[in-house]
Amino acid sequence: MRAHPNLFMEIKTDPRSHGLNYPLADGGKLKPEWLALFNEFPDRFVLGSDQHYPETSEPEQRWQEVVKLFNQLPPEVRRKIGTDNAARIYGKPVASHVRIAGN
Repeated sequence: MRAHPNLFMEIKTDPRSHGLNYPLADGGKLKPEWLALFNEFPDRFVLGSDQHYPETSEPEQRWQEVVKLFNQLPPEVRRKIGTDNAARIYGKPVASHVRIAGN
């Protein structure tokens, strides 16, 4: 990400495909290397929004994995990733009534 300052990433999780680059370890704990990445580049991530909510045929839905990850972020990083970055990137104001958990 240092080499590409215009690169933004979407956080998207799928409990069915835990590959090497999956941000959560077994048990749902955020991997330290991912936490370090989010902390170093908090302005470069947004939450994935195309995860087909809800998927009732799946025992654990993808959005639940995102919530697990999101709730383990420091409050300032959570606010940036949860609302501020999308507003900045897409040019939309953040509604004053939006509240991020933990803030």
